[in-house]
Amino acid sequence: MKYIPFLKIKQNEILALNDLDEVASKEILPFFDIPKPYDLDEVGVSANIDKAKGYLTKYWGKTKSFIIDSYDIPDHIKLNEYHNYHSVLESLNDFNFIPTIGLNRHPFHLKAVRRCVSLKKISKLALRLVPEDFEDYAIIKERLNKVLDMFKELSILLIFDCRVILDDDSSDRLLLNLTEFINDYESIDIYEKIILTGSSIHANIAEHLEPGEYKMIKRFEWHLFNSLLEKISMKIIYGDYGIVSPEYTDADISLNIIQRVSTPKIFYANGKVIHLFRGHSLKLDPRGNKQYFDLAKLLIKQSYYRGKKYSIGDGFIEEKSREIGSPSSQGNWYRMLNNSHITYICRTL
Repeated sequence: MKYIPFLKIKQNEILALNDLDEVASKEILPFFDIPKPYDLDEVGVSANIDKAKGYLTKYWGKTKSFIIDSYDIPDHIKLNEYHNYHSVLESLNDFNFIPTIGLNRHPFHLKAVRRCVSLKKISKLALRLVPEDFEDYAIIKERLNKVLDMFKELSILLIFDCRVILDDDSSDRLLLNLTEFINDYESIDIYEKIILTGSSIHANIAEHLEPGEYKMIKRFEWHLFNSLLEKISMKIIYGDYGIVSPEYTDADISLNIIQRVSTPKIFYANGKVIHLFRGHSLKLDPRGNKQYFDLAKLLIKQSYYRGKKYSIGDGFIEEKSREIGSPSSQGNWYRMLNNSHITYICRTL
């Protein structure tokens, strides 16, 4: 295992993994989050759990390992009077998954994991820490030990999840906090693996660039990973959120408005940066979905485009630059761009 792609269990994101070549497939351990439904209620969450099971069955299989979490689903949403994570673990009982725990998880979340460990004979867990958890080891030490004591017979993967890294100041602050946390944590070698993940992509593309623009942004998660390796004397496994932000856009925006402001987008990582290409409104611009053709033409002319044979995703980009077939949808573009990205990361590490 050399790379942990953090993905939401949506059809296009799992298909991105299904399209990987054999080498890349064996080099990853995916981390899946149950996606937050547009209607955030019991019906929507239950439907997304059922869809997740179907996608995993069809495109991943029951024997290959993955990490699973319901981080984006609020604790108050219960299914059949149980915490939603109980329903996730129960629904996926036949799969080879690694459950996730954390410091600020609801007691019923931890109880669901404890029950799963006992019934399924789980031997491994993922401990997911977010930035407020690793600001100061002394502050969370007692809580951390209490959580670990619940699962002391298990191997644990420690995940530092930096979420969205906004700028250089945020990256520098995270580096300082992580370095001090790891140095202060004398028994950090108890963990089977240590993973660092994060993203430079905002949920709202408008935070990066206006319609019709191109922009190059820093891959803060990559910069942080390499900077941390220079500061500490232990192995860290790289993770990121692919070309999709871990965060969600404002749920109060109506679907009609979303459709009016939705624009075609291409994200393409290379070296220390991500290249962003954005078109105009899919609904209002005369080119409509054909703007994907236009963006693909722009990308393949760049020196950093890796060529159509590099991955299935890169082949798709080249094909659309020649306007073959339909321009496709943003969902399918996410599939292909994630496939290209994951392939690139596997070959870079």
